[in-house]
Amino acid sequence: DLARIKYLPHRISPREILSQISGIGYRASIFGEEPEDSDKGTLLLLRLGISSILTVNIMMISFALYFGFFQELEEEAVRYLSYPLLVLCVPVVFYGGYPILRRAFYGLRHLSFSMDTLISVGVLSAFFYSIYHMAIGSLHLYFDTAAMLVTLVLVGKHIEGHAKDMVSKGIGELRLLAGGKARILRDGMER
Repeated sequence: DLARIKYLPHRISPREILSQISGIGYRASIFGEEPEDSDKGTLLLLRLGISSILTVNIMMISFALYFGFFQELEEEAVRYLSYPLLVLCVPVVFYGGYPILRRAFYGLRHLSFSMDTLISVGVLSAFFYSIYHMAIGSLHLYFDTAAMLVTLVLVGKHIEGHAKDMVSKGIGELRLLAGGKARILRDGMER
């Protein structure tokens, strides 16, 4: 996202503005400068890859549990399948979802609610509700919901980041083409 900020240079510097923005949980850079966090896309792709692989496995186990593929097993044996779900879900929620949870935390700290806050509430509710149900011995687990929410948001962030990069690249190329000066030829006189 782009923001045009008007400021009084004798009262605050651009670096202080960037520091203020970082304090509320966002990353910012001056237009035209390469962002300090240039490998952000690579890290997002890594989070997305890990989350996707683990979520697929969570969904397979959950699918088997929900549709009764383990009916021949005793109820106690089926309950043991909740432990792999928990182990697979923890990295998805707390590693893959770390940027989302971090932005939500900063938002709450400044009483500024966003979509990240809503997503975090949903993910953490599903995760901790599932842990509660594990503790009481129930098979009504929603680790798959928590993992899928995080993974789908990461897919959206990846697509959004790719689109932003393409637009920024296009705007940069347009700026280069615009040039600073033009010569006009009128009545045989160049101006």
